Amino acid sequence: NAARSEQGWVRLMLAGQDDLPPRLLPLEILQAQLVWEPAPLPRIRVLDMLARLPGCELAARGVFNLAPIADHPPAWPAELRSWAGAELYEQLELRQAAHIDCTFQATGADLSQLGLYPKIRARDTHLAEMSAAAWRAQISLRNAQAQGCLEIKNGRLSGLELREARGRFSADAHGLTIAELAALLGAPGLGCGPLSLQLHYAWPSTEFTGQWQAQVDPRVLTTLLQEKYPVAARDLNDFQLAESKPPRTAGQFKGRWQPAWELDLTGQAAAQEVVYRGVASSAARAAVTVSGTKNNLLVALRPLSVVRPEGSGQGSLYFDFAERQISFEGWSELDPYALAPMINPFMDRLVRQFQFAGPVQTRAWGRLGWGWSAADAMELVLVAQQLGWRMLLADSCALDMHLRGDHLEIDAIQGNIYGGSFSARASLDTSAAAASYELEAAVHGAGFDRLLQAFTGAPAGNYAGSIDAQLTLAGISGEGQGASARGSGWVKVSNGHVFQIPLLGGLSDFLTRIIPGLNLLLRQTDARAAFCIENGRIHADEILIEGDVFSLLGRGDYYLDGTLDFTVQVKLLRQHTFAADVFRVVIYPVSRMLEFHLGGTLEAPCWRPVNIPKALFFMFD
Repeated sequence: NAARSEQGWVRLMLAGQDDLPPRLLPLEILQAQLVWEPAPLPRIRVLDMLARLPGCELAARGVFNLAPIADHPPAWPAELRSWAGAELYEQLELRQAAHIDCTFQATGADLSQLGLYPKIRARDTHLAEMSAAAWRAQISLRNAQAQGCLEIKNGRLSGLELREARGRFSADAHGLTIAELAALLGAPGLGCGPLSLQLHYAWPSTEFTGQWQAQVDPRVLTTLLQEKYPVAARDLNDFQLAESKPPRTAGQFKGRWQPAWELDLTGQAAAQEVVYRGVASSAARAAVTVSGTKNNLLVALRPLSVVRPEGSGQGSLYFDFAERQISFEGWSELDPYALAPMINPFMDRLVRQFQFAGPVQTRAWGRLGWGWSAADAMELVLVAQQLGWRMLLADSCALDMHLRGDHLEIDAIQGNIYGGSFSARASLDTSAAAASYELEAAVHGAGFDRLLQAFTGAPAGNYAGSIDAQLTLAGISGEGQGASARGSGWVKVSNGHVFQIPLLGGLSDFLTRIIPGLNLLLRQTDARAAFCIENGRIHADEILIEGDVFSLLGRGDYYLDGTLDFTVQVKLLRQHTFAADVFRVVIYPVSRMLEFHLGGTLEAPCWRPVNIPKALFFMFD
């Protein structure tokens, strides 16, 4: 629009400035030292030039090839006016001066033919959510198209650490293409890992596509995910990975940046020496699918495999971060103590009520919430060898478990124990402040001596016989809630040496002192009893032990603190026989002397006659 010369310098105000896109910053001043060269083609050689933009000065040299003068000032290309990258330029912050060495070619009548070839070096630069301690670029810009290479040192992208990055790119009015980007990602305490990336970004639609390969600790993404997906960021911190063996990932992605952010990703991931929620695995592998929007993130791991020394597990996981749910299905031969913590704390607490001394196979499917039990729904089928609960150890066991919100149901429990069989059903309701439980169990034909050894912990004895029993129980779960138990049941021992068990040892000694050699007759006996459980005690109205010579009839209580309080009467011959009834009438006065009280505890039982004078009593004490 205007020009003036002063001491060999030409000062210009550029034509077309009023047509400049509002996102682009205008030149405040352009001054140059010029030489006119009319032949062979008219041109102006720029020996030295200074251009000033707001906050920036540009020095350059070059040649203007002149064309016929246009009737009207040239307009900026439409592609340049709509260039979305101009918006990023507005956010550029140079905290230190950048060094730019630029070669250019220009034709005054056609600005679209402008050619710029800058080489840029800069430090401490910030652009939107990106920053770099140092970077350099070499760019070729001509015909509204650009290509070049970029190198970054110690950068950050929304909290993602870029130790270094090198790549080649190209751009035009339609989009940006990163042909190849090689980066080294890392974060304090997580080490570094390589990333290879290819990307295409379309300016008008803000759509992008690409692919990647990486060997990086996934926890480097924590800060990047924290703002949009805090739950995903938290879950990443549940992983611990060997710094020398970060997981390998590769895949493709596509999405849209504006107006609503979208991401679709598919890939593969494999890792060795993985620790998740404190559980170590020797290897893990998964096919990964990610679908993300501004409001939600869906992640699928299907198929997923985990390998540990005792076996492996296969299945699939689906994470819905908006609904705070995990859906899953799978099959496992992993140690339940390792599998349960990877599911959630509730399953960990439940599984640790049992002991697993043999192989276990588990199949499960359902969904679980993050701390929201109302969303929980799970089905589980378990088959185990050497499965224990408290003092009992089953040779084999199979069960079905159903979880619905606050209610857990375990049914179809069946297996073999101590040479016999058992069945059971249990439920647990945690909806109230105090969790409640129900239990039904039955055992048939179990070895009496082995079962007694399990309950008492004493060395195995020659008690022989078999035992049948049934129990129904309900109460409040938790420490100190034993007195809340309510229930009933019965027990029967067939062909066992009941009088030889330690609990009855004091009585046997007393009787053999009265009748020497009686211990030889206290052999094969049967026993049965019905009982109820309430008020912190087990009460039995009738306990009957029958032998060939003696029978024993008792009643009383066993308190949950271990205290015994029973009254026991010893009778000759078996109960409910004609000979025994006649004989007992004859010797009734003597039989009154054979009434006893059982006190003390299971570990230290105390037998005392009820109707014997103290003087005689101390003879046998």
